[in-house]
Amino acid sequence: MRSVMFLVVLAFATSCASSGSPSASGIVTLTERVVTVDTQGANSTSRAFGTKAHIPVSPSRVFAALKSVYEEMGVAPAINDPTTGHVGNTDFWKTRKLGTEPISAYLECGTSITGPAADTHRINISVISQVRPDGKGETELETALSALARSMDGATSDRACGTTGLLEQRIRQRLLDKLSVSEP
Repeated sequence: MRSVMFLVVLAFATSCASSGSPSASGIVTLTERVVTVDTQGANSTSRAFGTKAHIPVSPSRVFAALKSVYEEMGVAPAINDPTTGHVGNTDFWKTRKLGTEPISAYLECGTSITGPAADTHRINISVISQVRPDGKGETELETALSALARSMDGATSDRACGTTGLLEQRIRQRLLDKLSVSEP
């Protein structure tokens, strides 16, 4: 049985590829498929390397607004570095909700007996954005989100989580709203 499970996992792992495609919002997400196996079976998810979005205003204006957007989203911006353009937090824990939304709205961590693991597990999150000039006086915003889910009782191993893309999309939309810029 173990050899059959190994072959199934190997088939999944070798058939998965990285991809990148723009969504309707203009955000490009680069992803990879991750397959993990624990005592409860195989868990397959996609993880984003990062998302890139165009913001049609100057980088200095975007950077100035980004810290408050993070705070509104429920992420305390431990990093706020104007020299590199980085805003975010690379190590914080949440349970059940991120801001006002269930964590499962933003992360896919598999399921547990009681529902989406993102909503029932303790989640270690890293989310960081970088503001860069696009060479035309406007901004390229890149946001990277990664997370691990840990069961509350510690009975199962950590699970890698994949992004749904909604947090990155909301960061971009709230920036546009704060800057009074309509969708390009």
